[in-house]
Amino acid sequence: MLQPDVLTSARLPKRLADDFAGFGSSGRVCTTPGLDSVLQAEIPVARTTSDSCRRPHPSDGMPDPEPFFREAGTGPGVVCLHANASSSGQWRDLMDVLAPDFHVFAPDSYDSGRGPSWPSDLVISLRDEAALLEPVFARAGSPFAMVGHSYGAAIALIAALANPGRVRAMALYEPTLFALLDAERPPPNEAEGIRQAVANASLALDAGNQDAAAGHFIDYWMGPGAWQRTPDQRKPPIAASVRNVRRWAHALLTEPTPIEAFRTLDVPVLYMTGARSTPSAHGVARLLADALPRVERVEFEGLGHMGPVTGPEPVNDVIARFLARVLSVLRANAIRRASSASDCRSCSDVGRASGVRARR
Repeated sequence: MLQPDVLTSARLPKRLADDFAGFGSSGRVCTTPGLDSVLQAEIPVARTTSDSCRRPHPSDGMPDPEPFFREAGTGPGVVCLHANASSSGQWRDLMDVLAPDFHVFAPDSYDSGRGPSWPSDLVISLRDEAALLEPVFARAGSPFAMVGHSYGAAIALIAALANPGRVRAMALYEPTLFALLDAERPPPNEAEGIRQAVANASLALDAGNQDAAAGHFIDYWMGPGAWQRTPDQRKPPIAASVRNVRRWAHALLTEPTPIEAFRTLDVPVLYMTGARSTPSAHGVARLLADALPRVERVEFEGLGHMGPVTGPEPVNDVIARFLARVLSVLRANAIRRASSASDCRSCSDVGRASGVRARR
């Protein structure tokens, strides 16, 4: 039975609570083929494309979107991707932990935090989310590591497949690639719980009840009654973000990447789960942990799906130790490069002072 992973002021550190939810888009949401009929009874869209995985382009009459990201530290690059109904702010504590040794980035995805809005008349895919982050990946340098939670962990996996050789390691907490469950066995399967939660939230949204929609979504992930126990001052931004629930469901339930593709990700992967999490998250973990060739499993007994938010200390500690171990060579090389650059500058200074040109 799912145990509550309660979102309360006692469980949620204030600095994380302040940034827990991204603000949802006010635009329309696209139809989602393959979901329950209630999800398909959507607001009509003005335009669809045959290539639903493309990034918005200036030819669409809008500027190329630029990601917002937080940045801290120096050293090998680490890019941290947040969950649904959250924002880059959820990683602030982890950034503090990693910044002494790593160059850490935490971007906002579409319609989250300070991230760009997604055009309301286009469906969205995980590839679109990964494409948005290309400027962040470029700034992180190559190779870099990725940290991801839930939706962010799913984006990280798709981004790693699209960037062979650039990603050195990944630390993932319960990636929500539900399409893998449907590919293994047609519904009903382990994804039925999230499908029903999205359907119920969609009905509530269609009835104009954002509070009820958020309740369906949050209670699925955090246990019955979690939304009711959420402090009132925390509810508005979370409820606003849940307006995107059908977009999230489309991206995660229609992702076409087969399980076989993940067998090619020959990089160290830390795969974390919460013992109190949902059958859908555990089902995806069962499939991916078997497919990923260099995976390490860690399960947190007292945590559920929102473990990185409700119990960040043990999660951050495990992530930091994993990255320190697998990126030790990259960090040593970065230190040597910095030392060499410093020596060259000193040599040049001495040469100028003595009237002798330093040889390169």
